[in-house]
Amino acid sequence: MNAAPKYHDESMPEVEGYRPMDFGGLAAIAFALPTPMAIVAPMVALLAIPAIGFGLRSQFRSRRDGAVGMLPKVVRGAMVFAAFFAAWGGVSHVTMRSHLESIACERFEEWVGYLARGERFEAYELHLQYQRRQLPGVSLEQLYTTDVDLEMEEMMMRSNKPEDIVRAQMSRPTSNPKMQFEGFFANDPLKTLAERAAEGRLIYDGLQSVEWSGADVDLGLRYHLSYDDPSGTRELPFVVYMRRSRYEGGEYHWMVDELARVTRLE
Repeated sequence: MNAAPKYHDESMPEVEGYRPMDFGGLAAIAFALPTPMAIVAPMVALLAIPAIGFGLRSQFRSRRDGAVGMLPKVVRGAMVFAAFFAAWGGVSHVTMRSHLESIACERFEEWVGYLARGERFEAYELHLQYQRRQLPGVSLEQLYTTDVDLEMEEMMMRSNKPEDIVRAQMSRPTSNPKMQFEGFFANDPLKTLAERAAEGRLIYDGLQSVEWSGADVDLGLRYHLSYDDPSGTRELPFVVYMRRSRYEGGEYHWMVDELARVTRLE
């Protein structure tokens, strides 16, 4: 009778004090390492959840198996590290949102003050990007009340020299400031806001959105204007989108980007 064949046993030998590799602890460390970025990118703070989860699992196994060495200590440090930077990132993000909201409200209400005083040219300048605004000393009234297209056509009609016509066409501006200015104030809610700002009451309803785009920040602020007309008290709810541009010339530059009418929710 033949003996049963013997096969090579490839199972892990039992060695006193041996403990398999703790992949949970290594995962906790790996997830914890990027968490300092939560200070500038708040979503990174979510990495603290798997870091702490894997870390707790690793600590439970270490205590159960009576493991000793540096790894359990490093895992505990990684959990504290992840929790610290996640909390720091969350708090700094909330604080920054609150700060930006406060500044944006202040700048917009100052802007509405221009409309209330009838200074629409100055208000329109603050709608433009900083690089497109006029230098001090430029007559905004002349700029935004002169139809440059009509003026250019009249100039070309008065000239009999072809070279003057070509020169005038080459110097013709790509946009008409007067038409852009009038178009900005042509529709609601801005049309009504400009007309009623002096007599109405501007009420802040809350922050709608904050979006970071590189160094720029866009904020949506909910307002409504309460004013009286012959039919009684009326309300104009709207959202204003403010933009803070990157640091230039010693300060951050704000602009009133757009106003949109909305349905007010009580």
